[in-house]
Amino acid sequence: MPVTMRDVALQAGVSIKTVSRVVNHQPEISDVTRQRVLAVIDSLGYRPNFLARALVTQRTQIIGLVVVTLDNPYFTDIARGVQAAGREHAYQTFLATSDEDPHEEQHILESLVAYGADGLIVYAAHLGVLCGQCFQIRKQGCCLWRGWTGRRLRRLYCLFQSRGQCLEL
Repeated sequence: MPVTMRDVALQAGVSIKTVSRVVNHQPEISDVTRQRVLAVIDSLGYRPNFLARALVTQRTQIIGLVVVTLDNPYFTDIARGVQAAGREHAYQTFLATSDEDPHEEQHILESLVAYGADGLIVYAAHLGVLCGQCFQIRKQGCCLWRGWTGRRLRRLYCLFQSRGQCLEL
């Protein structure tokens, strides 16, 4: 059974709220108390439960990145950039490839929506399939972009969920 905040609080002799403040790096805790709680966290092997946090905050801190392939260095550079930018804001990046298969794109997008991704960045090989699904994203929205693949020029799109519009950039 996983270690909970309650377990840490009991062992450290503090409230659950104090453990929460330490875990979330809030400044209202004295250094002595912070160190005691961190020592208990370390000794018990406590890890925050991100699913529980997502239920409370209604945010998963997940960004979905969907590209057509990783064989092209362009997409690996994009993936590195998205991951680095996400990390700066405490987001995890979930990467998926579609191999330009519209059914796979649909499946990936539905899965990311079901997992509660806060936003999607999608290189859309089949924009029509994806655009309707993106309206299910209720938090950050969905950015769809198109560029060169082979000899075909595709346009860049960005979907702003808060406005409910698909805007061409």
